[in-house]
Amino acid sequence: MNNNKKSLKQPIDSELKEIMIAWLRNWKNRLVKTEDTEMLVK
Repeated sequence: MNNNKKSLKQPIDSELKEIMIAWLRNWKNRLVKTEDTEMLVK
């Protein structure tokens, strides 16, 4: 039973990591873009 749970949890963890990394990249890109537009507005 315990072994089964571990094998189920593993792919979910890696998927979550990929989602988090993608989300962080997206967020950083958005921050950079807003900073760029603020610089242009000033």
